[in-house]
Amino acid sequence: MNVMKKYIVIALLFALLPLGSLMGQCSGGTNAGAVTPTLVFQTVGMTTGQYRTFAATAGETYIFSLCQGGGSAGFDSQLTILNNAGAFAGGYSDDVCGVASEVTWLCATTGTYRVLLNDYYCLGSGIAATLAYRRFVPGPGATCGNPHVIPSLPFTANGLTTCGAGNDYASPQSCASPYMGGEDYVFRYVASGPQTIRITLTGTLTYTGIFVTQGCPDVGICIPASAGTGCVTGFGLPNESSSGNPVAEFVLPGPGTYFFFVDTYPSPTCTGFNINVQTVTGGGGGPGCGTYTISTPAYNPDNFNTGTQLTFPDDEFSAAIPLPFTFCFMGTNYTQIVVSSNAYVSFNPACAGQTSGWDTDVIPSPANTNSPEARNSFMFPWADVDPSVGGTIRYNTYGTAPNRRFVVSFRNIPMFSLTCNSQLYTGQAVFYETSFVMDMYIQNYPNCPSWNNGEGVLGLFDASGTVAVPVPGFNNTVFSLSNFARRFTPNCPSCLILPVSFSHLSGEYLADHNLVSWSTGHEVHSASLTLERSRDGKNFETVGTVDGAGDEPMGRSYQMQDLQRFSPQTFYRVVQRDLDGAETISEVIMVSSNPDGVNIANLQINEEVLSIDLQNGGKAQKIQLEVTDAVGKLVVATEVQVENGSSRHDLDIAMLSAGVYLAQVKASNGAKQVRKFVKN
Repeated sequence: MNVMKKYIVIALLFALLPLGSLMGQCSGGTNAGAVTPTLVFQTVGMTTGQYRTFAATAGETYIFSLCQGGGSAGFDSQLTILNNAGAFAGGYSDDVCGVASEVTWLCATTGTYRVLLNDYYCLGSGIAATLAYRRFVPGPGATCGNPHVIPSLPFTANGLTTCGAGNDYASPQSCASPYMGGEDYVFRYVASGPQTIRITLTGTLTYTGIFVTQGCPDVGICIPASAGTGCVTGFGLPNESSSGNPVAEFVLPGPGTYFFFVDTYPSPTCTGFNINVQTVTGGGGGPGCGTYTISTPAYNPDNFNTGTQLTFPDDEFSAAIPLPFTFCFMGTNYTQIVVSSNAYVSFNPACAGQTSGWDTDVIPSPANTNSPEARNSFMFPWADVDPSVGGTIRYNTYGTAPNRRFVVSFRNIPMFSLTCNSQLYTGQAVFYETSFVMDMYIQNYPNCPSWNNGEGVLGLFDASGTVAVPVPGFNNTVFSLSNFARRFTPNCPSCLILPVSFSHLSGEYLADHNLVSWSTGHEVHSASLTLERSRDGKNFETVGTVDGAGDEPMGRSYQMQDLQRFSPQTFYRVVQRDLDGAETISEVIMVSSNPDGVNIANLQINEEVLSIDLQNGGKAQKIQLEVTDAVGKLVVATEVQVENGSSRHDLDIAMLSAGVYLAQVKASNGAKQVRKFVKN
């Protein structure tokens, strides 16, 4: 075809097109009957080239959709609003949601109108579609002056829409986002103090955002979405989703009035949605507590080749793994982890089965890391290793509550790239119950300079991407290691239950002295332990003092003789002092020359039941079992009959919140024993 013929064909094509197609709206069509819009979506069948009539009231908004509310069209569609004489009435849509259309139209004059369906270029080719329609009366949610009030959290509302609410808050106001270009629906929430909240939208169209401001958006302060929400695998903000249905967390800094509003790109101009808002008590995205002490323990890993084996692809996270105990990481409690194939443990279970980037970066980075999903992690190290080529990844639990440890082991994992596959990494991460200490043991980490510059990272990285605790000299640097160990001991107030846990305290009456034995489940910054005696269980004096273990997540055992015991019975306790002078005091035990006493042999604790094992050395008697909280308030009490010998007694503690408690046994002769325990 020569150039002149080409221009003639184009001119004829435009001449044959309906005039409306050049103007942006369509006209004409055949009447397919009337519809009556209500406040909820209804649907009706149509074909292109048809229109439906409807009665409209001035001041009300009408929505006609081929992409929500049950509407659908598998072709390039157009919708036009006409008056009953067939003239354009101000409503038109082309390709709002993909190739499908949706029009939101505000009626200016009460009367009868038409909604016309066409395929592209205003054609009426008889293609079938389903039209969804409803009317919308502006109400709560339109503006900050007339918001949808959230009385308390958690909060859920379904079947809402921004359509008809108007575009009152645009990009230049507060949050400066192109996702504020459509109509917006506003919620108001009054917070009584600092909170981390998670907002989940479902049922939206594409290009939808959720925003939070302290004060109305036109004058308020924008609260940025936390980067630690979901599994952040790119550089976009989690509160803006081109595919729709964003989920985001926001840290409300303090008490005050906040506005949450749902908005869209200019196309689509509005969307339906469901919303859920809840507080986040674990896994929040705010800045983490980075006050950890890094020390060098003896190299003493557990077996690298025991436990449950994990199998998953290279550059990916494992499935979510339940922890055997609640673990406090950088100030937040967690109950699940995922393992990255690139040698780190993440406390973000939303990353399960997602991509785990190999491109390391300094932690924290000035803006964003190359692989933002690496946040909220313990890195031992973060490096590009390839378990798809060989080796094993396993996890296991050792010890008994409250002094268990959870271990993740990488054994003989090849470094990535063909030139480095022969170089193998073996390393281990250890997480200690109650003390929340973490150890890393690296048997062998070879350097692979031909890939990723040979760089790796050792350390802790928080959920927000703003706080990190790197091992000095190992923050995205080049290194090789063997038989390497580092310990991270938390100084976060929210992570420290006690600087020491006493797992055992007992005494024995011997011919010329009492022998007192005790052991610790863990010690944090422990300077000394002092054994004290008492005649009445109230007023104590020093027997002797031994050095503490410093930072020892597995604890130690101690013994001490008392040559100046009282008769017929002596009460004992242990006072632990840490490096800054703070004290932790053990339970009180009694050692008697009369063997006819009742002693606590053991305590076993779970979330529902406290099991107390008693040893009665004398006659059958009634005793009182009590549980008090840390400030002495009685929370559980019962009287039981004990026979000579051993017996177990279960107390229901399901109603007790997590914390430190005292279990107390009162015998009929007035003697008593007290044991401290921690409910997670």
